[in-house]
Amino acid sequence: MLSRLGGILVLCLSVSFCAGPENGYTDTTTTPDTPAVDPGPEIPLGAVTGRIVNGDGEPLANIKVLCCTSSICETGETLEDGSYIFEQLEVEPRKMQAADLTKTYMELIFYQDVIADQMNTLSRDVVLTRRNDEPTTWLEDIGGTVSLAGGELELQAGPESVDYPFGIFDELIQGETMAGSILPPYGTEPWLDQMEQSFGYVFYPVHIITHEPVSFVIRRDGLMDSGTIYRIWAVDPDDAELIDSGTATVGDDGDLASDPDSTLTDLTTIILIPE
Repeated sequence: MLSRLGGILVLCLSVSFCAGPENGYTDTTTTPDTPAVDPGPEIPLGAVTGRIVNGDGEPLANIKVLCCTSSICETGETLEDGSYIFEQLEVEPRKMQAADLTKTYMELIFYQDVIADQMNTLSRDVVLTRRNDEPTTWLEDIGGTVSLAGGELELQAGPESVDYPFGIFDELIQGETMAGSILPPYGTEPWLDQMEQSFGYVFYPVHIITHEPVSFVIRRDGLMDSGTIYRIWAVDPDDAELIDSGTATVGDDGDLASDPDSTLTDLTTIILIPE
């Protein structure tokens, strides 16, 4: 655009400079309306809370707690009263994991739902089991037999079968007993009708797997009579759901041994329930 100012011919590089009323032009430039962005439907959110205690019911402070979906984990800690809380959570089931960084207590995986617009409080406290025994060597390339939980539980795996979780370089396993009365919450709890006769074992490190089913023998007081069948449930370390892993049977010697067709391969927590 060309304009004459004071007898000088000026090349206008800016419409806003030359195209004004004082130069005989009217600015007709308009700004188009920006369309509103649709935020979409509101995502419902919820919250979860619970309490971590020891076997005597005493609250455990400074326990690290993970609240996980299949894709992400949020991290928190228990307060002096043993409580934890996670808020602003999308509505989907959560794998929860409690870890004592002092290594006084065993780590534990449990389950908790997120309910839209509600604070979901666990129906009972989560009990962490004290570490009583020292870890035992169980080599990945050799496998073999290992005795855990004060000699109560004997596991046997084939060579090249045991697989420790990523980042664990010491090939050591530790196992402790849990009574049926302190088993943690899961999405299904098939032991509730036989709590006194049910029991479990929790293992460290979390998420040991075997590429072939592991067999076991349990020698403990309070087992049912010879011929009694126990259902084996394993906890899936990825989503805290229970996995039906076959059966075990009490023999004439009073020991509880896994049956040949059992399918136990996840050693995070196992639960045994008489049928």
